[in-house]
Amino acid sequence: MAEDNSGIERRQSLRWRAYGGANLVLGEQRSPCRVVDISNGGALVQTDATAEPDTLVRLVIDGLPPMDAKVVRQGKGQIALIFTAPPNFALPSHAALQGLI
Repeated sequence: MAEDNSGIERRQSLRWRAYGGANLVLGEQRSPCRVVDISNGGALVQTDATAEPDTLVRLVIDGLPPMDAKVVRQGKGQIALIFTAPPNFALPSHAALQGLI
């Protein structure tokens, strides 16, 4: 019988709830978004933009270095991202300073 893993947390990094605005850059298109939560491994953003899984994007948050990412999934006005390289800053302290968390 298959094991039910539906309620198990599979993320490798702690996530912090975030409430800040940002921009999602898809090629030449820059779309406003709201960061729902963020970790050292990725982020969930709320946006009207659409992007297929595996699309490369850039998450730009004021006061933080831009973060290159890949779309993991999209649905219900949200896009889940995984960063393609770890952020080169201590995320909790920078995000707190920016009022994100």
